Amino acid sequence: GARIRDFKDGTSNTMIMAEYLTGSPSVWRGWFYTSRAASQFLHVTNTPNSSSPDRILDYHAGCAATSDANQPLMNLPCTPDGYTPTNFASPRSMHTGGVQILLGDGSVRFVGENIHLDTWRRLAWIADGQTIGEF
Repeated sequence: GARIRDFKDGTSNTMIMAEYLTGSPSVWRGWFYTSRAASQFLHVTNTPNSSSPDRILDYHAGCAATSDANQPLMNLPCTPDGYTPTNFASPRSMHTGGVQILLGDGSVRFVGENIHLDTWRRLAWIADGQTIGEF
């Protein structure tokens, strides 16, 4: 794991945690005891609250088109992706317009779902040397 000294972009410019919705016992998202997508890892494949489906390991058929996870009000769209390294799950919340994130300096910020994807990704990278700017 990374240490504070590894945050070359600065702790106030580095996201270390973001919200994930759980809400469905049939989909393993937000469970910290597994190494699957949306559990221990922060994914920045899509922007927060993206309407694009997450690709997750689907142990209990929770990503079926008729499952509660795929209902629009749940904000948990997903597609099953087996045991592959392409699993990912986007931060999601029930907040209108975005998610709460925790930065390396301990501050909490609300990030809008319309954040530019490059900016969103740069927030998750600890030493890419890129300027983040306002977000």
